[in-house]
Amino acid sequence: MNSKCPVNLTLQYSHDCETWTEAVEVNRDLTNQTGDGTLEETIVWNNADEGENGVIFGKFYFKVTYPESDDSQEPVEHDYVEINGLKWATCNVAEPGTFAASPTDTGWYYQWSVNVGWKPYPNTPLLNSDGGTTWNSTTPPPGSPPYNPINPSLWVCDHPCPAGWRLPTDAEYVTLVDYAVPVSNGLDRLNGINGRFFASGDPCQPLLFLPAAGSRSGIDGLLDVVGTYGRYWSSTQTSTTTASYLTFYSTDMDLVFSTYKTNGLTVRCVSEN
Repeated sequence: MNSKCPVNLTLQYSHDCETWTEAVEVNRDLTNQTGDGTLEETIVWNNADEGENGVIFGKFYFKVTYPESDDSQEPVEHDYVEINGLKWATCNVAEPGTFAASPTDTGWYYQWSVNVGWKPYPNTPLLNSDGGTTWNSTTPPPGSPPYNPINPSLWVCDHPCPAGWRLPTDAEYVTLVDYAVPVSNGLDRLNGINGRFFASGDPCQPLLFLPAAGSRSGIDGLLDVVGTYGRYWSSTQTSTTTASYLTFYSTDMDLVFSTYKTNGLTVRCVSEN
């Protein structure tokens, strides 16, 4: 098994490798399993309808199967700018699993750990990628991974980045800020859109541009500060109800800040390879 996200395994056995029967009463919980590589372990099961007095006779074989996950999908090809060894996508995420058409597009807005995108400005009323129109202000959002201050879970599963891409960590945003192109006053502009540029240090590479896409209120989902603030989720949570993000505006750029997970922010992905 090679999966970084939880999957439900199924144990089957056979006498001839042709007819397979699912094992019941397995002594190990095979739900929500993750792993990388090979795991050897003795697993006991009981199928009472097999053989005399519920005893299985003869030689048998077994196999463990699991459903396909995002790990098995082909990586989505997309332009990137490599900064300090990390490949940053040149566009924000649009609807789940897709990139926006242009580096200046705001992309869609997401609540932390919820793989449901809300359409960008100026689309009103509220409409998300599932066809919903009601903003969920529950804190933390349903499906948010558990938080442990010693080893907090990250938003690494069921996220909106296309296959082969993921959300940056807060530490990776800290590094990115070191590569921000200095501005004397105000924001950078690309094709008339406000945002910030980041330079890789390689003159042969283009600049990375993050538009000032603003955000949606965690209370009612209303759009705010589009064109004046950039607010981008990281994969790192800072408490049960909050997570870190990159924010920039006309006079400052915060390395990592903490905000409620119910807020709708934009997403910029980095390559997993």
